Amino acid sequence: MICSDPALHRQRAEKRTSDIAGLRLPTWQDIVIRHYEPWGRDHLVLDTANDSIDDLLQRVELHLRDAIE
Repeated sequence: MICSDPALHRQRAEKRTSDIAGLRLPTWQDIVIRHYEPWGRDHLVLDTANDSIDDLLQRVELHLRDAIE
């Protein structure tokens, strides 16, 4: 899962709350400076910036159907 719109990603990260006592959520700066390893094989990418949850779920369903056929 990704959010390709940095402004939207930041807005979501900064508004996020936790219902777990003592859990410190990452700041926007934590997110920006985090090192991410590239995924080295084919995989499904879901972009939450552009698609509705229904569209994303449909893509997951199709991906899983293709994988088991």
